[in-house]
Amino acid sequence: MDIVRLKPSQWPNWRDRLIAFAKRHGDRRITAAGLRAMLLAEATGACAPSSVAVVIAHDQGRLLGFAFAVNAGETACLVVVRPDARGGGIGRRLIEALANRCGGRLCCKIAADNPASMQLFFHAGLKAVSVETGPTGKPTLRFETDGFHMAAAHAEAPAKEAL
Repeated sequence: MDIVRLKPSQWPNWRDRLIAFAKRHGDRRITAAGLRAMLLAEATGACAPSSVAVVIAHDQGRLLGFAFAVNAGETACLVVVRPDARGGGIGRRLIEALANRCGGRLCCKIAADNPASMQLFFHAGLKAVSVETGPTGKPTLRFETDGFHMAAAHAEAPAKEAL
């Protein structure tokens, strides 16, 4: 199993496939706003303002999951792993790769009635820092990496390029 980042030039070719994957395997937890962010996102080379970062997990060409963020998660953050691939650390590795892709800065909002996703983000090293009302009206926790509010830009670590 490999975790790879998508190059900006690959995003248009993957967008529809990942949206369909999120609808099929997101257990009805992916918000309309999250899917809309994917649809409207324009990929750029670095995780800077208005930028998109996408990492995928695959095994011999079979898509196992993906993580997606716009503006280091401020605008949108989604992590989806197919049900038959859950429990093996893929989600954690996707979150870690996405945070790395964003220079160590990542935030994501998770509905309080989604304990599996909260556990996933805790295991990936993020911390719940606040509670707000989410887009569906539910209490929603905001998770952040330790370095989220650091003003200094972080160097991006090398990663494999996508297929």
